[in-house]
Amino acid sequence: TVTGVEGETGVITLTADKMQGAAALSNMPGLNKYEAYIVSDSFPLLNIFHGGKGAISFTDEGVKGRVWSGKLATKFAGGTGTEADPYLIETPEQLYKMVAEYSTYEASNGKFFKITEDLYLNDVKDGTPLADLAYKNNWLKNYGSEVPTASKANAFNGTLNGDNHTIYGLYVEDAASGGLFPAISSYTVVKNLAFNNVLITGSGAGGALAGQAIYRAWQSAAAINGCSVVNATIGLNADKEFAGGLIGNINDCSVIFTNCYAYDLSISNWDSKGTPGGLVGS
Repeated sequence: TVTGVEGETGVITLTADKMQGAAALSNMPGLNKYEAYIVSDSFPLLNIFHGGKGAISFTDEGVKGRVWSGKLATKFAGGTGTEADPYLIETPEQLYKMVAEYSTYEASNGKFFKITEDLYLNDVKDGTPLADLAYKNNWLKNYGSEVPTASKANAFNGTLNGDNHTIYGLYVEDAASGGLFPAISSYTVVKNLAFNNVLITGSGAGGALAGQAIYRAWQSAAAINGCSVVNATIGLNADKEFAGGLIGNINDCSVIFTNCYAYDLSISNWDSKGTPGGLVGS
């Protein structure tokens, strides 16, 4: 039982609406641990079955315009994954499905994806700097669906069309290779996609789009067209760090950038062995 009088030191009155959804985790800082609780549309759920093996569901189709729930969609908004009929992504949960299930060469080869809405991975709709949020969704953290670690085999190899939309509030912490994707391959095409309010920390290679671009085949080159990153902080703390606005490290392959830019970008916590850059670290 908790007792106290409003206005007394340490006593805060919370109405029911302030204890539900993402608001609960902002208003009750003690809940700000995914290891203990998970986001829900209602009150926070005790995450007893972390790893997806219990009764708590780690799937959620999402709602257009809603901040990411931390869960994975079971289906896309439409499409069959072909060039003429790409998979359609209209919620952050569907974006996470793409990253969690198609971040390997085998799964993504020849697949096409299209973003149809602006997407909020964290609640920065009012312009609050991502670093100032008391609670943050960690994009590549495993909540019932594992995102493959970056490697030649584990690199996104499809085509992603942002359709001139923006991904807001990308936060990645403690990933060896951190970004929207851990890695892309030298066959990847990404176009017309913007990132805003990005924070990546504790990675060996970090960039808003991908931690690394990895060689796949001789005479192949990834194509990044019309992409941008604005208001981003890439803070790394590993030996030989690579930090860039869009890609941290280009690893033995070629990437062709066309009409891309980085603005208001901060690179922090890199040592003399690290390599920072505007669009690419190294």
